[in-house]
Amino acid sequence: MIRSYLKIAFRNFSRQKSYTLLNVIGLSVGMAASLLIIQYVKYERSFDTFHARAKDIYRIQYNGWQNGQLNFESAVAVPAIGPGLKNNFHEVEAYTRFLPVKGVITYEKPGEEAVTFRQEKAQYADTSLFKVFDFKLIDGNPQQCLKGTNKVIMSQNMASRYFRDEDPIGKNLRLNGNELLLEVTGIFQDVPENSHIKFDFLISYETINARSKNESETSWSWYDFYSFVLLKPGTDVKVLQAKWDEYLLRERGEDWKKSNRKQEFVLRPLTEIHLYSNLLYETSPHELRDGDSVYALSIIALFILIIAWVNYVNLATARSFHRANEVGVRKVVGAFRSQLIGQFLTESFILNALAAVLAVAVVRISWSSFSNLTGWTIPVDFLRQNEFWLLVLLLFFGGAVLSGFYPAIILSSFKPVAVLKGKIIRSAGRNFLSKSLVVFQFVASVFLISRVLFVF
Repeated sequence: MIRSYLKIAFRNFSRQKSYTLLNVIGLSVGMAASLLIIQYVKYERSFDTFHARAKDIYRIQYNGWQNGQLNFESAVAVPAIGPGLKNNFHEVEAYTRFLPVKGVITYEKPGEEAVTFRQEKAQYADTSLFKVFDFKLIDGNPQQCLKGTNKVIMSQNMASRYFRDEDPIGKNLRLNGNELLLEVTGIFQDVPENSHIKFDFLISYETINARSKNESETSWSWYDFYSFVLLKPGTDVKVLQAKWDEYLLRERGEDWKKSNRKQEFVLRPLTEIHLYSNLLYETSPHELRDGDSVYALSIIALFILIIAWVNYVNLATARSFHRANEVGVRKVVGAFRSQLIGQFLTESFILNALAAVLAVAVVRISWSSFSNLTGWTIPVDFLRQNEFWLLVLLLFFGGAVLSGFYPAIILSSFKPVAVLKGKIIRSAGRNFLSKSLVVFQFVASVFLISRVLFVF
């Protein structure tokens, strides 16, 4: 039976080459556009999720109040926050802090010209960095590399720029001339692009402690520090926040009254920063995205698919009356309606399979250009993940059934006597549905254009 279905299907395709090509191209373009958009949305939602315990990591947001009014909301907080949380609440497993520093970093090798670059992505960092985050150290000891003063670890990319084929470990770098002499104690893998925290150099936190006379450990007014805490699994963040607020009021309330101000330190999920945070002093504000706009792109991808499927239904329905004689003859010789439905669904499955293969090819060929268009370097590994292929299968099966079922019902419903007499009756219900699909296609296209304008 299946062999017969396939034979008839390919015979019809060969007779109706233009119609077949139009359907395959229409479906494949819709699938390819949807697949690309969905991969982009997936990438935007992947920010900071590569850390094994990303859901347990929270950044401290600093809200400053003056005279009873909210004065600012900041991504940076005071350095005393981390120790305050860790030492007073058992729910806090670890904390870490970053303090940005910019300047000229130089490597001087005797007998050779100094290698000098201005660096915008350097940070002072706690030794607990590798307890909280999963940034990968490929050379050096994660427990020791940031201990002590004047220690620095650097990215693979920077190591190759400064030292080429030399072993960087143990070598010295200078920050801003003679301001700091730093010993290289480790090399870490380049920070993934889908991290909202970006850095090429990490300088030991004890270095800034020594220079600030421990103010970088105890200050409640110096708010230049990105502070993160790792909570124990299962922690109720709302309960912890309430206890933390009570602690702050108890410990800091008197100082706040004297200056008629108030400080709030709010725990915000790490995984929401890229899409749902727009505070003062964000680490990379130009890279942040609007979560609602990204969500809108998901709706756009769905509508593109629906429009492609409706287009297939409209074309198939329009062609149905040209195949009426075929249906009439097959019914006369004993074909059941279920067999005819199976035949037309088989044709739908074949067309959708061809479209899916072509869509995957288009996605792969256009991946580099599409990645550049988004402003990111989205890894091609996204196309090798099981989720991508499951999505392709879902689009294929969903499209084959949803777009093929209605035309199959229409084609198989023709009465053989009326067909063979040349009297095909177009029912009011059928005409209404066909016109409704055309109207829906037009309305969906207008909606799609409006959403695209809204997003961009």
